[in-house]
Amino acid sequence: SPQEQPVVLQLGGSEPAILAEAAKIGEDFGYSAINLNCGCPSDRVQGGNFGACLMATPELVAEGFAAMQAAVKIPVTIKSRIGIDDQDEEQSLFSFVAAVSDAGCKTFIIHARKAWLKGLSPKENRDIPPLNYDLVKKLNAAYPDLHIELNGGLESVASAAAHLDTLDGVMLGRVAYHNSWELASVDPMFLGKPAPVATRREAVEAMLPYIAQHVASGAPLVPKLLPCVARICSTARAMAACVAGDRSPSPEIRMVPGMMPVRPDGACEEVSNSSWDSLQAGRKGSLPSLSQTPAPPSHGPHGVGS
Repeated sequence: SPQEQPVVLQLGGSEPAILAEAAKIGEDFGYSAINLNCGCPSDRVQGGNFGACLMATPELVAEGFAAMQAAVKIPVTIKSRIGIDDQDEEQSLFSFVAAVSDAGCKTFIIHARKAWLKGLSPKENRDIPPLNYDLVKKLNAAYPDLHIELNGGLESVASAAAHLDTLDGVMLGRVAYHNSWELASVDPMFLGKPAPVATRREAVEAMLPYIAQHVASGAPLVPKLLPCVARICSTARAMAACVAGDRSPSPEIRMVPGMMPVRPDGACEEVSNSSWDSLQAGRKGSLPSLSQTPAPPSHGPHGVGS
């Protein structure tokens, strides 16, 4: 929908013709760009010969990119790690980017960790391999004509923005999912504008018409609404946590996802208010009012790197 744009579709695969066909389908659905996943380390992904294991075959990735870009008018980008297994990080990353950029790719999103395809689970691969931000910045300096974005270990908008003097962009991953309220600081920080919503309650309520419209259209709740519900739940967890870092839902919080069974008759708003009233009563004053929970503070304007 227009209010969601720009939205990028990420694809996984290694067969150029199939990737090209999938990219064209994505473009026809209205996505703003297509991204090829060369960073996921899971066993199932490896079994399909895509994800991080493709860093061992940059020529194949280059071929897949070229086929995808020839099939669409929107940009095609690559997301990768800095290497896999026993590869030398600098050699693997630079040779990978050289091969794929020679095929015409202009944008690379780099998760600044190696992926260990054997010995570590996907979850462990998100935390255990050490971050190497300096290598990604070195890559950016070596390829000034490319757009290099940093991903991995960025736990806030402010910490991500600190890298924009030496990189072209940053990508927030898990923090956007687990603590979506953090994104409320983007407009104040980068645009000098007030946040679209001032409180967490406003953020939740702003989603309700969107959910109701989606349901009224007859479209299925899942998977389209799953990210929306997840954001609501993450906001609710943040509102109700009594101890910093505690993400385990309390009995009261389990009522908040009751916003899922939305109907076009306005029931969504009633469920929202009912859930919040129950949550407030359960906390008996230990939880600050939503109206007293302002958007994260702005850390001042930050320029975007070259």
